[in-house]
Amino acid sequence: MANKYYQYHKRLGDNITKNELIGELSLKCAIDLNVAKFFLESFIDIVKNNIVNSEKIFIAKLGTFELRKVPPRKYHNCYKREFELSEPKMVVKFTPSLDFKNKVKKLKLDK
Repeated sequence: MANKYYQYHKRLGDNITKNELIGELSLKCAIDLNVAKFFLESFIDIVKNNIVNSEKIFIAKLGTFELRKVPPRKYHNCYKREFELSEPKMVVKFTPSLDFKNKVKKLKLDK
């Protein structure tokens, strides 16, 4: 049976949507679309909640997600014609694992 969400992206640089990811998960694991959707949304919620609670998330063969504080930066406000400091903010930082980095390096060499 053809999955209406699944479209395989062969070209480098194409984005995959959440529905396409659900479809691919459904096909690879041979599960229903609703189960795959529930699994993916639960996974995303768990990752979000742990990052918001300032916990590091390490996923083997993928990498680490962590919350980092970005200090204020100096910028030029062209309307006021003066330099100002931006507000400090929190950002999510992703650090790829060595396995993931090596796979990306191989892609660059092949293309």
